Amino acid sequence: MSDYIELPDGSGVSTATLPLPKGHWIYHHNPCDPPAKMLTYTDDPMRQGMEDAIRAGAKWAIRGATMSGKESDFDPDAMVQNLIVGLLGYYEPKPAAEASDNE
Repeated sequence: MSDYIELPDGSGVSTATLPLPKGHWIYHHNPCDPPAKMLTYTDDPMRQGMEDAIRAGAKWAIRGATMSGKESDFDPDAMVQNLIVGLLGYYEPKPAAEASDNE
């Protein structure tokens, strides 16, 4: 069985699994303390909303990077990229109509 598929237009598609480079960030030592770039204490009233937003964004990212759990061999960089999009939205400028409404 080949992992290469010829498409009707003559082009093709293939699936490949490549190992991560030895110096990839996933292999770096993980210190005990998290980076906490958005440090929020438990008595902050915004914390629960932030937790909910991060949880929803992380779930969206994991589903995207694993094809909704069907793929166990996933790209950790794709998961991080998906997390950013899941939290902040797609990389695009604010639509002109929306920008002018706020001015």
